Amino acid sequence: MVKRALPASGSPGGGPLHGYELGRDGLDRIIELYDLLGSVVANPVVGLNGAVAITERDGPEHGLAVLETIVGMERSHLWHAALADNLQRFGRAAEAAGALETAAALAPTEENGGCFCLVSSM
Repeated sequence: MVKRALPASGSPGGGPLHGYELGRDGLDRIIELYDLLGSVVANPVVGLNGAVAITERDGPEHGLAVLETIVGMERSHLWHAALADNLQRFGRAAEAAGALETAAALAPTEENGGCFCLVSSM
């Protein structure tokens, strides 16, 4: 069972879905829907969101593999933040820190850039 914060407002840990638990069936359905959306609208953000769901369901190895196939998000702070999350889960802390620095530098506002930090254990 995965328990993650799903902020509704874009602020970490906020919103009515905070702490909502998703089981494997829920994650399967989310991935299915992102696949369907991706078949209708070719958009790298859809791919990024699908990659995050795959990470939650299948682990960082699979999430990284999907992230590496996404084209068009090289200048996105969100892509680099997702990359950092996967690298940290793999235990590659130095690379994760570098990806978070890139995410913070690419964030559209200083407030967004300040949201990125490494969690010592997950």
